[in-house]
Amino acid sequence: MLPTSLAAAGGAFAGSIVTGIISYYNNRVQQRRQDTRERAGFYIQRKVEILTELHEKLSECHAILSPYISHKKIENKRFDISITEEQIREVNNLTKELRKLAIKSQLYLTEEEKTAVQVGLMTLNYAIAEADEERQFEQKHLQQGAQEAVEQIDDDVELSNYYENIYTALNAIKSEVNEPIEAVRQPK
Repeated sequence: MLPTSLAAAGGAFAGSIVTGIISYYNNRVQQRRQDTRERAGFYIQRKVEILTELHEKLSECHAILSPYISHKKIENKRFDISITEEQIREVNNLTKELRKLAIKSQLYLTEEEKTAVQVGLMTLNYAIAEADEERQFEQKHLQQGAQEAVEQIDDDVELSNYYENIYTALNAIKSEVNEPIEAVRQPK
C-alpha cells in the first residue's frame, strides 16, 4: 500500500512541479508581452504628441500668414494687405519651434511624409520672407514714394504652390497621427 501511495504522491508532486514550471513560463511570456505593449504605447503616445504639436504649430503659422497671401499673390501679383512686424516675429518664433519638432518627427514619418513636411516648411519660410518684404516695401512706399519702392521689389520667391505645399504637409502629419488611432479602432 505504501508504494502505491508513494507513487501517487510522487506523481502529484511531479505534476505540481510541471504545472508550476508551465505557469511560471506563461507568466513570463505574458509579462514580456505586457512590457512590449507598454513600451509601444509609450512610443505611440510620444509620436502622437510630437506630430500633433507639429501640426498645431504649422497650422498656427499658416493661420497668421494666409490672410497676407492672396489669390492675386498666387498668380504672381502683390499682397492685398501688409503683415505687421509683430506678426513676422511671432511667425519666426513659431518656425524655430517647427524646425525642432520637424527634427523630432523624422523618427515617425515615412520618406514621403518627411519630404511633404520639409517642402511645407520651406514654403512657409518663403512666405514669411515675402510677407516681410511686402511689409518693408509698404513702409518704404509710404516714406520714399511709390517709384523708388517699386524699384526695390524682388519677386524671386515663388509662392504659387503655397497652399498646396502647406496642406500636403498638414495632411501628411494628420494621417500619421491618425494611423495608430485607426489601428486601435479597427479590430484585427
